[in-house]
Amino acid sequence: MRLPAIVFAEEEIKAFDAKEYKEKTGFRKVEVNSDGSITITMTKPKYDEMRQEAIKGTGRVLDETVGTEEEPYIIAVAADNGFSSIIADVDRDGYGSGGESIILEIGISAMTYQAIAGDKLDCEIMIRDALTKETIISRKYSAD
Repeated sequence: MRLPAIVFAEEEIKAFDAKEYKEKTGFRKVEVNSDGSITITMTKPKYDEMRQEAIKGTGRVLDETVGTEEEPYIIAVAADNGFSSIIADVDRDGYGSGGESIILEIGISAMTYQAIAGDKLDCEIMIRDALTKETIISRKYSAD
């Protein structure tokens, strides 16, 4: 499995110890590639377990964005099965330019799941007015 560099902060890659991570997780092999991506080799049962955890974790991230203290304007979040299309319904009056950070967070979570699942790294996040269903902003993230 290859996790693209886009899902890691530069500081995380610099501090990452592949040998320590391999021993801690029980993976067969862990390598940091020259482009900042990480390649992990593991058993099929370990992969299946990791994939299920990724589904739960990404779903949790989406659920936890609704009605938080930091983003009280987010009313609902829905995604397709592969997390390639995510819609966040918001209170337009409460939504401001600060919403860009939550879009990025959702995109990184979705693409991390896609990398673990072996899916194409492609995610579109749409912020729309909960009342009118009008798109306020849309962002597309991909490995390309």
